[in-house]
Amino acid sequence: MELADGKQPGYVDYSYYDRADLYRAELAPSERARLAQESRRLAPRRLWQPLARGSAWVTLELACRR
Repeated sequence: MELADGKQPGYVDYSYYDRADLYRAELAPSERARLAQESRRLAPRRLWQPLARGSAWVTLELACRR
C-alpha cells in the first residue's frame, strides 16, 4: 500500500460484482519496477510466472468495498 501513498487515485466506476468502488492511479516507471520486484518476493511460487509480466503494469487499481 506504500505505492498508493502520496497519490490521488481517480474514481473509475462502481463494480456491482465486487460491490465496491473502483479507483485507479498511474504508476511511474520506478514504482512499476518496485511493484514487480516486491511481487516476486512476496507471491507464492505458482504466481511467479504470471507476475513476470509485471514490467507492463502501468496502473494501480484499488477496490473499496462499501
